[in-house]
Amino acid sequence: IALLREANYRSVEGYMSVARQQMILRLPAGAHFPESVQLHIKNALRAARRGRGPAWQANELPFERFVEIPASEDPMLLHGPMCVRRLAITASWWLLREIEVASLTISSVTITADMATLTLAASKADSEGKGTSRSLGCTCVDTRKVGSLLCPYHTVCEQLEWATARAKSLWLDAPTAPLFPTAAGGVASKQLCTNTIVTIAEF
Repeated sequence: IALLREANYRSVEGYMSVARQQMILRLPAGAHFPESVQLHIKNALRAARRGRGPAWQANELPFERFVEIPASEDPMLLHGPMCVRRLAITASWWLLREIEVASLTISSVTITADMATLTLAASKADSEGKGTSRSLGCTCVDTRKVGSLLCPYHTVCEQLEWATARAKSLWLDAPTAPLFPTAAGGVASKQLCTNTIVTIAEF
């Protein structure tokens, strides 16, 4: 706990909880977890919280400024994902991590007359491995130019149409092709997606 606190970890309680579970699992059959150890843990955690201060807050996302990202198909980075503006808009509306947006395929998208649905593969929070679907509708009721350019429904519709045509032009199996491919038609790596997001922020 002292080492974690010194390294500025804010989730000391979580690590200690796991350590305590492992201690209990290693007890001999019929033995009880010593109350003295529990008191030590309680005191150590109290010490770790002392002077820690409030949680660090990230800056708010300047979502409306995404229209400033070039609407070009070209990636911002070599071997990075293409259609960066639509990638940023999609990832933000659907609250996707870099690996989730990189892993989206054409078959991950379902479009109806008024709804776009993304089916995400199993994540670390999905213990049964079923995956999950999230749907968003059109926001173009906002008649401002910026509002229509940032519509989740139309952004995904445009990207789906573009990605399908590009997959066919590269003789790829369209359903399994990435929704946000690299220039070569492959899946962008997690690191290059992360670097692209950093480049967007710097831009």
